Amino acid sequence: MKKNKNLFFLNFLGKKYLLFILWEVLLFFILSQPVWGQPKSVLFVFKDVHSKQKVYPDSIRLDNRVFMASEWIQIEPGEHNLVVEKSGYVSWKEKILVSTDIAPILWEVELTPKDRPRKILFDVLEQEMPLLPFSLLINGKSYFQNHSFLPGTSIDILFQYQKFKTIQKTVLIPPGDGPYIVHLPLEKLAQYEIYSTQNKMDLDGIEYHYEFLADNDLIEKHQIFVEKGVKYFYYTLYVPQETKTFTICCGYFFELKPIQNLNSGIISMNHIHIPRLIKHLDFKRKEKSRGIIPVLENLLNQGYANSIAKSTEIKMLMEYLKECMKQSNSEEAIRIAAVMERIRIK
Repeated sequence: MKKNKNLFFLNFLGKKYLLFILWEVLLFFILSQPVWGQPKSVLFVFKDVHSKQKVYPDSIRLDNRVFMASEWIQIEPGEHNLVVEKSGYVSWKEKILVSTDIAPILWEVELTPKDRPRKILFDVLEQEMPLLPFSLLINGKSYFQNHSFLPGTSIDILFQYQKFKTIQKTVLIPPGDGPYIVHLPLEKLAQYEIYSTQNKMDLDGIEYHYEFLADNDLIEKHQIFVEKGVKYFYYTLYVPQETKTFTICCGYFFELKPIQNLNSGIISMNHIHIPRLIKHLDFKRKEKSRGIIPVLENLLNQGYANSIAKSTEIKMLMEYLKECMKQSNSEEAIRIAAVMERIRIK
């Protein structure tokens, strides 16, 4: 069979061309790689890890070589030990790997400041802030202007200011330079007035003073001002703007007063507050001379059985009395059971 010479020639040229292309690629790859061990140009830049501002170390050592932060240095490719020292910062010690590529290297190193205490200052956000007494506590202690804390410290702040809502917040001191400013946005309270025929009661030998709640939240003492008149005690109360109802308590007695009825004053209290009654009874149980039975019997004899029975927390009182029966002698248990029965009948 006769061979096609033209086809043979084309195949030969194709193989030769392919070998030529492969040789060119291999030659380019070899020539593009630097010789191992050829020094590289490296510039180190040092920054504060928090502020990102440049810092200038006191000492920079690469293996056994000392150099300046602002100079380009020649480093052999491979692994090296870098040690950076700067006063006020944590020492930076790491192994770095210098590659064998052609381009110069810009190496950025972030230094971490050592813990430095920061002073705490307060910015009270109130344009027309009157000069009134206030209390500023940090972690339960009075604030003073040279108070300082380490970054990362969590502090509890309590700011009580007459006629303004109390601010209670927890703050984490961040890293940084200079004082740390805490913003305290004040919220003005609404003012209300009410009068009463008395300001305290003696209940079963224990003296209780009047307490005021705004929508079930106890009004702080520094937001209550009282003046004694000829017949009445006059109270000025500062409460949140959204307050709808006041509760006036004295011991285990209480009275509800919607805002629109404050001008009628407090003449008497005819409601029993069960949790406060239980707290009172617990105190009386510690008195061996009397105990809780005379207290309960006296309340029922004064006609408060119906008030107690209608309370939404009556089950709490019944459970409490059952526990008292278990810890009492037979005579006392019988009397407690009789009290419970009188309350159920009502």
